[in-house]
Amino acid sequence: MLTNLFIERRKKYRHALQKYYKYIFNDHFIVAVGFVLVSLAVQYSLWLKQSPEKSFFIDSVWALLMALISTCLGHIALYMEEADPFFLLPLESHWKEYLKASFLKSLGFPLLIQSIGVGCSYPFLKLYAHYGRWEILGVWGLAVGLVLVRLLITYRRFQLGQKTFGSLFSLCYFVLSFGMFSWSLRASVVWPDIFVTFLVVLAWSQWQTLEQGVPYDWREMVAYERNRQDRISRLLSLFVDLPIKKRSIQRRKFLDALLCSPKEGGSVYYFLLQRIFWRGREVLFAWVRGGLLGGVLIFIFPKHWLTVLFAVVWTYLTTLQLFPLVKLAKGYSLLNLYPIGNGELERGVNLFLWQPVAFQVGGYACVLAYQQAFFLAGLFLCGSLGMLAFLKKVKLPRFLAR
Repeated sequence: MLTNLFIERRKKYRHALQKYYKYIFNDHFIVAVGFVLVSLAVQYSLWLKQSPEKSFFIDSVWALLMALISTCLGHIALYMEEADPFFLLPLESHWKEYLKASFLKSLGFPLLIQSIGVGCSYPFLKLYAHYGRWEILGVWGLAVGLVLVRLLITYRRFQLGQKTFGSLFSLCYFVLSFGMFSWSLRASVVWPDIFVTFLVVLAWSQWQTLEQGVPYDWREMVAYERNRQDRISRLLSLFVDLPIKKRSIQRRKFLDALLCSPKEGGSVYYFLLQRIFWRGREVLFAWVRGGLLGGVLIFIFPKHWLTVLFAVVWTYLTTLQLFPLVKLAKGYSLLNLYPIGNGELERGVNLFLWQPVAFQVGGYACVLAYQQAFFLAGLFLCGSLGMLAFLKKVKLPRFLAR
């Protein structure tokens, strides 16, 4: 009975998300992502053909990427609601069975992503680290073991209910993952595997101990599930018009010079979009992370015209993530009082896009110029102007006409 209830909730939640997938994975998005993946694959192949020598920097970059993948994975889907603790207390034995089943189902997606990550690293580990099949299999076992450690400790969190557990654990887990992957690349992969296996056994034994009479922290589980679904909603809201809970505006004094008043900017939408972007948290952090990742990849890639194409497409994709801010700007009560003329919205968005695009394009051009690729930097600037013109003349009017 209880299991069937949560199965129906899972189906309902997934069905609610699936209706947005056709808007996210459209032809335009698939072509852009496919181009980025092909560009990455070509650059990856060209870099490996150069037979790079082992270095601390390359080891750290690979360990960092694998640690980031591990840290982003390993969440248990509970599908709990606010009122559930009042009804689940007398059904705790049935709840344990459902939670164990959810734990096992939560292993599938992380293991798939880790397998893809290790599979993509296979040429790197074989040509750069000179690993054989058994050693690469050991790296895969290390990645799987780290996923198990995260899930087991997350399960323990539901019983301990420590309020600062989430952020502190994520930081410690990232440091652990980075250390283990670095250790496996700079020394033998056997010792990291042994250490992670010990952690898995230790976490499993503590899980079995806590199972004996230790109650669950129901409020902690409800908060955990609410945060998990909130993260998914915010991720999807970067691509589709998905209603999300607004976060409070936080002033950042060092960014005040970028803001202007409605009178100075000549557009109330320009003022609102600036304020939401530079002081909000809905899009700014995701845009910064995407921009920094693109800059690192451009720095690592060989100096080739494909790098310029990759930089232009990457800038285009990260700029698309700014469009959902228009809906947030429309929801402000200030618009009911301030006189707004026809075409004010499109004009305000056009003015606003210059700021983030200028920062990103300028940063990428500086990365290319720093590496003495002045011709590629100029070519990238020209391509970025064409990309921005396409956004303003084609993509933006279609978006506003929805």
